[in-house]
Amino acid sequence: MVQSKLLNKFRNIKHFFAETDSNIASLSWQNSNNKLFEAEQIHGNKVSWLGEDGINYVKDVDGLGTEKLGLVLKIRTADCLPIFIFDIKKNLIVAIHAGWKGLYLGIINKAIELLKEHGGKSKDLIIAIGPHIKKCCYAVPQKRIERFFSKIPKQINYYIELKGNWFLDLESIAIFQLMQEGIKKDSVDILSGCTCCGNQFFSYRRDGKNSGRMSNIIYLTDNKYEKN
Repeated sequence: MVQSKLLNKFRNIKHFFAETDSNIASLSWQNSNNKLFEAEQIHGNKVSWLGEDGINYVKDVDGLGTEKLGLVLKIRTADCLPIFIFDIKKNLIVAIHAGWKGLYLGIINKAIELLKEHGGKSKDLIIAIGPHIKKCCYAVPQKRIERFFSKIPKQINYYIELKGNWFLDLESIAIFQLMQEGIKKDSVDILSGCTCCGNQFFSYRRDGKNSGRMSNIIYLTDNKYEKN
């Protein structure tokens, strides 16, 4: 598994972005004190806020948020961006699945709006963007690039054109949207590595329908029962 150095600074939060060979069943989140919640993930922009009671598999959403200890939020990815958001003052967390459709529909903005509804503030947010497909491998139709013209200024350099091929930079779009929400640049941790390059991570672009999915986990803890 790989982790964010920024999030690892906080003892009351646990997280990981799984690799293809990660045995998540053996990790510390799986105990009687924790309850796992998973989003259906439909490439939309809905984010659901969880209390202690609720259905473990939340339909029609691409993100989950909570302020409750021991509610484990799980996002599955195989090229899309797994994004964790943590409010260090209010102890709020959100996990979102963001592909190009989710970014186009503003899932990052929706997630931050939801945090603010529960007392969060942009200046207190730490963001970790896990392994995802990079622009080196994400060739897309030109029309997909053009769909973002009305949303992303061209000077952001969110795509490259090379010998008639177009490559979309999902990471740059996400960073731009975070900056729009008032997030400080040094509060965003982007993990290195492209899911499509090599075999460390699952990649739908590389392996197609045979691709697995990486489990990305985040949860709050009171730190009494957890080891760093």
